[in-house]
Amino acid sequence: MDLFVRILSDYDAVNAARRLLYEVYISEMGWDFRSDSPTGFRIDKDDQNKPILCDTFDDSSVWFGAYKGDSLIGVTRAVQRNNSLGKLDLELYPASQLPSMKRILRPKANQPLVEVQRGAVAKDYRNTQPSIIQLLLHSAFSYALEKGLNVVCPTVFPVLETLFSRAGMRLVEKKFTYGEGCDEWPTYIFYCSSEDMAQVVNKLKTAARKRKASVSQERGHAKRGRFLVV
Repeated sequence: MDLFVRILSDYDAVNAARRLLYEVYISEMGWDFRSDSPTGFRIDKDDQNKPILCDTFDDSSVWFGAYKGDSLIGVTRAVQRNNSLGKLDLELYPASQLPSMKRILRPKANQPLVEVQRGAVAKDYRNTQPSIIQLLLHSAFSYALEKGLNVVCPTVFPVLETLFSRAGMRLVEKKFTYGEGCDEWPTYIFYCSSEDMAQVVNKLKTAARKRKASVSQERGHAKRGRFLVV
């Protein structure tokens, strides 16, 4: 399969990524985000009058897009602190004050921290070999390696919990929550220091196995009003 990943550096490409996020998170998975979410979620329309999922961190994030030919089929991004809030997304929620979280979120001038999150893959490309999300994460972590960054990753999905563990990332918290209500799944938080980044980047090339079930099949088909993070 002719696949490649690149950083999305223009307005139209980022809008295509936000359109894919809407299709996966809202249309397919039925996520009903909190109207008062600290992340500032909103649904806008792009230049084609199609809905896109937006938030406070869009303009300050580094976006990574996976392509098959000219079609965007996957996305993830790295959130930086160089935004109007001066914080990562995780830091906007009370659970960021857990002792485990405070240890990794503490600012380090010589080793900035980024949050890799908001991943999505188009429905028809979730069982490819190589894995699209694996390719996206490899690119995001390679970027972190090049820039000397520490990385924190939230996820609720077993396939990514397994991938991060196999790649050598450290599980620092199993019960992070975003205050989405009684149906919210606890989020696993993984961390990798810049010193260990080269090892993780290398392992991400081979750590993922082909999955025969989609994310929705793993967690069930019912629509849930919760925060979907991959």
